[in-house]
Amino acid sequence: MLKTNIYALFIILLAGFIFASCDEEKAPDSFEMTGKLENLTAPYFIAVREHSDSIIVDTVRVDEKGLFSLKGSIDTLTVVSLYFNNNSEYAFALLDKGWNINITGDVLYTDLLAVKGGDINDNLTAFKKENSALLKKRTDILKNIDDNSYLEEEGLSPESPQVTELRNVNFELSGVAADYVRNNPDKISSVMIINAFFKHETTIPLLDESLALLRGKAATFELTRSLVAYSNKIKRSAVGNIAPEFSRNDITDKNFRLSSLRGKYVFLMFVSTTCEMCDAQRPDVIELYTNLRKKVSNIEFVTVVINTEEVPISKEIQRSVKWSLIPENGGWSSDLLDIYNVRALPFYMIILPNGNIAHRDISLYSTEELIDEEVKKAQENTFRR
Repeated sequence: MLKTNIYALFIILLAGFIFASCDEEKAPDSFEMTGKLENLTAPYFIAVREHSDSIIVDTVRVDEKGLFSLKGSIDTLTVVSLYFNNNSEYAFALLDKGWNINITGDVLYTDLLAVKGGDINDNLTAFKKENSALLKKRTDILKNIDDNSYLEEEGLSPESPQVTELRNVNFELSGVAADYVRNNPDKISSVMIINAFFKHETTIPLLDESLALLRGKAATFELTRSLVAYSNKIKRSAVGNIAPEFSRNDITDKNFRLSSLRGKYVFLMFVSTTCEMCDAQRPDVIELYTNLRKKVSNIEFVTVVINTEEVPISKEIQRSVKWSLIPENGGWSSDLLDIYNVRALPFYMIILPNGNIAHRDISLYSTEELIDEEVKKAQENTFRR
């Protein structure tokens, strides 16, 4: 009887070992993400990641204590994007096969969330901890600016104390970020820091400089290739470069080529028939056109209009506008918006007679002054010759 019981126990242990072995075989393709979060306004958050050729969107439930857990499978090193509080707060983490990561902290300060598990997450969390004072200060300033942005029609002025303080904090952060990349050129955490601090059209020189330092797996990481492509795209329509050529039929079905305006100042606009601000500013654009045509003989206005498939350009607009109107199909997927890196509408830019971009993403209400300055500079250069 004893031998029978021992034999039965052996069979049970053997079966348990076999099942455990099967679980271990599955483990390399799986991940687990757990943690505890504070200041959530809803009992869930959204996690978005790629898996094979698909986009996986998970709604992650969070209990009353802030605890959550998400399990899944992964095929390669992947960035998971995390959206909290109705998408008003954003963070990210890295996932890979077999990783168990833990995320803790206050979602109102997503830059300071501690993400542990996996060398990349650990490296990034160490960077955030070392620079926590600056990161917290930046978040506080941004929240304050957002709360007070109604004070001026065009937002806070560049000379406001908040904007000046934000500029100083960003300068300090860019310095420590650049130092990190120089000291860790082979780490993927450096790529993530480059993406966080230098992916902006005003920091393209720093972006290029940092990307050039990367070595090994960091240099071949997928995000690195995306950042190189981003830099190249920004530089196509950067200030000082030739404005990208385009050819379209205008509202009268007459062919228009941007290069046909070489030798003239061009005020190039991107608007939409569904954009309320574009519609509200149109009378001011018409007034600007009238004023500038009196002072500058070689100036032309050009407006690229998207969403005309949804709402056609009205007859009233066609009658009131005395310059080229270019209907552009495709909405936000338009090639022109991509080539010119247009991220919000309305979008205004000034092109010089030689075809170079002089100013981009400018306020409508600073346009006349900027064009006057460019005309004056051209006249002074002519006089010197």
